[in-house]
Amino acid sequence: MTRDPMRCLRAANPVPELPPLTPIAVVMPGWEGMGSRDEAVGAGDVPAPRSPKRWTRAGTVLIPALSITVVVVIVGLALTAIRPANRSGQSATSHAATYSSPEGWSISYPAGFTLRLSRSATQVTLSSFPTVRTVTGRPRNGASLSPTTAPYTLPLDPAGRFPTDGVVLVLQPFRGFVLGPDSSFPIDVSQFGPAHTQPFFTPATVSRDGIPPARSDEIVAYGEEVTATAIIGPKASPALRSELAAVVKSLAFRRLAPGTQVAGDSYLVGPANRFPVGSFTRIQTRVPGHGATPVYLVHAPGRFTALHQCPKTGSCTPTGAFYAMGETYNTRLDHAPNCQIQFDRQDEQFYCTNLGVRWDRVGRVVKQPADEKYIGAIGGDYAKVTWDGQVMITPGWGPPLSTAAVHLLWPSWHQPKHPNAL
Repeated sequence: MTRDPMRCLRAANPVPELPPLTPIAVVMPGWEGMGSRDEAVGAGDVPAPRSPKRWTRAGTVLIPALSITVVVVIVGLALTAIRPANRSGQSATSHAATYSSPEGWSISYPAGFTLRLSRSATQVTLSSFPTVRTVTGRPRNGASLSPTTAPYTLPLDPAGRFPTDGVVLVLQPFRGFVLGPDSSFPIDVSQFGPAHTQPFFTPATVSRDGIPPARSDEIVAYGEEVTATAIIGPKASPALRSELAAVVKSLAFRRLAPGTQVAGDSYLVGPANRFPVGSFTRIQTRVPGHGATPVYLVHAPGRFTALHQCPKTGSCTPTGAFYAMGETYNTRLDHAPNCQIQFDRQDEQFYCTNLGVRWDRVGRVVKQPADEKYIGAIGGDYAKVTWDGQVMITPGWGPPLSTAAVHLLWPSWHQPKHPNAL
């Protein structure tokens, strides 16, 4: 009896039974209901790169596995096309890691925390739970914003709420220069103060999404700033709170060498202990576009006023009573040539040989030629001790010139009479 040709063919070429398809909820956890809540949709995040898969299965299973992969890719592309505003940010939760920013700071976080980077690199978010949805704050009532009061995006759980047992740390780098003290490291989360006064989230949003109160601190190093905001769920465990504190404490800035230009035109001149109290030290600063500029770095024995004081919250590095006296720029009204500033150590006065004028310790005129009705003060430069103990000079923003302010800088100094004083 002749056998059926198709049966003979199947018998000679057996095909293993295909394994059951893996449910999509397992392949892509949380795909059901993925999305952003709309205080403002958090759609500007960068998709997370997936780690490469290891192809170690037997050849008989490879083809079905590829089939499943193709199905997943097709479903993923369809979701992207249908819901383009619901992308997740870059994430890493499998092991402890360190994030290093383009601005020069870094932070470490433990396994179980999720890292998200905004597409514009204006926010770095660390959360103790995977992010499925997000909610973004926005300014209310047309109120003006400052670099330290910028809205931020909060991660939410699959139910679209902030977990009562979760914690989040939001870091917002500010690309600019901040006058005032540097922070003292390591940073202590317990010293964070009440968060931005600007209400980013409406009361209805806070209630709907269960957003806890936030606390924040302005972290400054070499005049550059990162605003750190901590949001802690009311039922977060002591262990999780300790992990958050350790994450904040790990925030660090790279150390820069003397001679480095930072924060625009600022310049690091070396360790503060090289310049004793009462010293006037001539140094050369090199600012791009201006070449070598001679200035005198002055270390007064007293203290400054408002701009140099530590904030009420957080910890800071004492700025010291440093300032700098720079070049004179066409000081005379008839536009006499500029001069290289010099210092008379006997009289403790600055002078310029080709102008016949002398200035006191803070750059105020104490002697001027008879043919000049007015000669201006020397332009002073701001200076401070940075978080790592160096002196940083910033052009402009020199010492205050009022008699009372100068007395704070030089408490026992008898200030000379100034010809232009009223």
